[in-house]
Amino acid sequence: MQLFNLRNILFCVAVLFLGTIALGVVVTLHKPASNPAHIRQLITKGAASSCAKRLHDDPNGSKLSDSTIDNYCSCAITKAMSKYTDAELIARDKGTSVAVNDEDKARFTEGANACVQTLAQK
Repeated sequence: MQLFNLRNILFCVAVLFLGTIALGVVVTLHKPASNPAHIRQLITKGAASSCAKRLHDDPNGSKLSDSTIDNYCSCAITKAMSKYTDAELIARDKGTSVAVNDEDKARFTEGANACVQTLAQK
């Protein structure tokens, strides 16, 4: 089993950073629900879809199977989203804190790093 090299890992972190942007977009495009579980589900779905699209569109990512990409994106987004409290999600849903900040970037980078092993080549 061979893991991606550092360049590809950094690319994946960048993909997840773009996922943080998707977080803000998803939150601003739906009606506020004030239900943290629903908000978390919407953001996770949107960010995972964005992550998978970016990896499929990338020449390095296009070499990966659909299941590998889906597993990586699901893992990374789930880990990143687990770092958000219900109160933070409700604040974002109400539009009081939509901008992607350094803390968001750190959460998604941590999620990406924790899941890099799912990109292992067999």
